[in-house]
Amino acid sequence: MITLEKTKAKTNWYVVRTAINKEKSVAERIQKQSEVGDLMGKVSQVIVPTEVSFYLKNGKKVKREKVKFPSYIFTKQMQLVKLNIS
Repeated sequence: MITLEKTKAKTNWYVVRTAINKEKSVAERIQKQSEVGDLMGKVSQVIVPTEVSFYLKNGKKVKREKVKFPSYIFTKQMQLVKLNIS
């Protein structure tokens, strides 16, 4: 008798290091790959932490979005398995 168990895939948070000022484009590429590419179904969230700040330019208040952790993005994805090949 063969029984099959349904198991939930365990997800963990991972930090991805990117080139400086490329955080948003890398996050978009990971998100696209998770929808139709190699990472399909493996990545559940991609986050680029930002903060909104305001400054004066020519006497007007201007809104600016600044990345909190330059060169880093955070992904929640299925647990990665490390293979040791000798």
